[in-house]
Amino acid sequence: MNIKSVIAYRIDDIINVLVLADLPRPCDYARIYGTYPGNIYHVADPGKAEVYIEFYESPETCSTVIQPWLSSVHIKDTAYNEVDVFVDGGSVVSVPIFNYSMPQPTTFYLR
Repeated sequence: MNIKSVIAYRIDDIINVLVLADLPRPCDYARIYGTYPGNIYHVADPGKAEVYIEFYESPETCSTVIQPWLSSVHIKDTAYNEVDVFVDGGSVVSVPIFNYSMPQPTTFYLR
């Protein structure tokens, strides 16, 4: 699995993480299985949000053609400014989190 790009942005208290990667073959599979904060727990705070990806290499025979893979996850957090992405337990990339705020609705008065 080859991570091509990771984009992380926060709107209010939700971090949105988009991961774009290449799988080596169409029969291989990957999935996001965990996040910190979320369903992954640490004894000591790592100081960053984290995304965990599991890569499955299929035992079946199939053509060696690169297969694009895209997945996203939401993490409820306001404290961290970076996201680390792990594939099969190994750290692959660390990216900054861009902060965006939603514009407040404008009230219009009709006369």
